[in-house]
Amino acid sequence: SVLALKGPRTRIVDLKGRAAAPGLHDGHTDFFTGALSWDQVDLTEATSIKEIQKRLLDFTARNTTGGWILGRGWDQGAFEGRLPTHADIDVVISSRPVALMDAEGKQLWLNKSAMRRAKVASFSPNLVGTGIVRDAQKNPTGILLKDAMGLVTHVIPKISRNDKLAALRRAMALVRQSGVTAVDS
Repeated sequence: SVLALKGPRTRIVDLKGRAAAPGLHDGHTDFFTGALSWDQVDLTEATSIKEIQKRLLDFTARNTTGGWILGRGWDQGAFEGRLPTHADIDVVISSRPVALMDAEGKQLWLNKSAMRRAKVASFSPNLVGTGIVRDAQKNPTGILLKDAMGLVTHVIPKISRNDKLAALRRAMALVRQSGVTAVDS
């Protein structure tokens, strides 16, 4: 029995029938980025353009502030053998700027509104070793690769300190329910 291990400094706590378990320490996730991502459209495991469009519409129905719509997690394999274009977003959301990061963080997918705000147009130069994906007429399709993403990221409004703290508090409350007692990145 466990009581055989009891020593002079052992403290016994009567849990009155309840259970106790050790807390978990998560050192794998980027907790802050994860906390902020809960205010974005989750596109992980979306298997088609139609599904992504539905998720965008559902998100905008719940988030009516009128600002940028950010998302993450789309996989190029969900697009019937092609890269997505701004038109795939514009058909469901054209009045608000939309920027969607792919699952690997290597491609940023924009709608026309986001492209206008970032001044991504047919005359925009391609950056060395990176690029703006273009169609046969040399017009930007809405996909930015690598360093070209900086054309957009600097025009997306910065997250306020209060919003960052609120996101962290929500995330901490959620992981606490699962027994996570500590995180680090």
